[in-house]
Amino acid sequence: MSDTGFKVTGNVASSGTWGNMTTTRINTADNSRAIAAGTTFSVATLNNYTFGVPSGATINGIEVNTEFSTDVALATATLQLSLSWNNGTNYTATKSDTTTGSTTDKNSTLGGSADTWGHSWTDSEFANGTFLVKVEGKSSNFGGQCRLDFLQIKVYYTQGNNNGFFLLMDN
Repeated sequence: MSDTGFKVTGNVASSGTWGNMTTTRINTADNSRAIAAGTTFSVATLNNYTFGVPSGATINGIEVNTEFSTDVALATATLQLSLSWNNGTNYTATKSDTTTGSTTDKNSTLGGSADTWGHSWTDSEFANGTFLVKVEGKSSNFGGQCRLDFLQIKVYYTQGNNNGFFLLMDN
C-alpha cells in the first residue's frame, strides 16, 4: 500500500463564519489559528490538496490530522469534518472530536489507512475542484472558541495495473 504523504489545503473555498480561516492559519502548527465562536457550528470548506493519486488506484483509506483547542478553561470545543467527492454536492458521514478545558492544542486523528469514511472512492474524486473538506467548529456556552491550528490529509491507496497488457510465459 502506498500513500500520498500528508497534504495541506491549497484553498479556503468558503470561510463561513470562521474568523481567520486562511491557508496561512491552518497549514502550519504555529498557534495562529482559525476561530469558530459561539454555540452553533461555524462551517468552512477547503479544497485543492493536489494529492496526485495515480490513475486506476484503489483507495484504501483517508487520514485527517488536526490540532485544535478551546480558549476558555470551562469550555468544550467540538470539531467536525466530512469529505466530499463531488465539490460539495454529497458528503461522507461526519467524524468529530472534542476537547474540554484545555487551551493547549489537542492532536486528533480522524479516519486512517483502512477507513474510507463510508464512501467507495475513485482516483478521479481527489482532483482539485472535486475533493472538498467541510470543517465545522463550535464551543460550549462559556464564551469560548473552537480554535483550529492545523489540518492535513493523507490518502492511502493500492496502485492499479493500467498498462493494458499481460506477459505470458511458456514452460
